[in-house]
Amino acid sequence: MEALERRVAHLEKSHRWRMLGIGAVGLMVGSLLGAGNDPMHATLRGSSLVIVDAAGQPVIDLGVDESGSGRMHIRGENATAQVVLSAGADGGSLDLFASHGERLAHVGASPTHDGMIVLNDAAGRALVRAGRWTEVPGGAVWKASINESAKP
Repeated sequence: MEALERRVAHLEKSHRWRMLGIGAVGLMVGSLLGAGNDPMHATLRGSSLVIVDAAGQPVIDLGVDESGSGRMHIRGENATAQVVLSAGADGGSLDLFASHGERLAHVGASPTHDGMIVLNDAAGRALVRAGRWTEVPGGAVWKASINESAKP
C-alpha cells in the first residue's frame, strides 16, 4: 500500500509540473500574440515566415529579398517554387512555373514600366508577349514560333 501511495504522490507532483509548464507556455504565446488586446490589432512582425508540410519541407515562404522587395513563394511537391508574387521598385509581378522549374507565365512591368504579359513554352521560351517595350504609342502583341529566340 505504501508503494501505491508513493506512486500516486509522484504522479500528482509530475501532473502539477506539467500544468505549470502548459500555463507558462500559454502565457508566453498569449503575450507574443497580444493576449487581452483586440485580435484585429495584433501584429506579427519578422523578416520572414515559412510554412512547412508534415515532412518539414517549405510550402509557402514570405520574406524580403536582397533588394528589400517583398516576395512570396508557393512551392509544389518537390519544393520548387511554382507561384512567385513580388513587389519592388518596378511594381508588383506574378510568375507561374512548371513543376520542373521553367517559367510558364509572367505578369508585371515591361521595360517601359507599362503592363506586360509573357507566356512561355514548357522549356521557358517566350511564345507570346503582350505589352509595350519601346516608347511608341499603343501596345503590341508579339508572337514567336517555338524555335524563335528573338525578343521584341
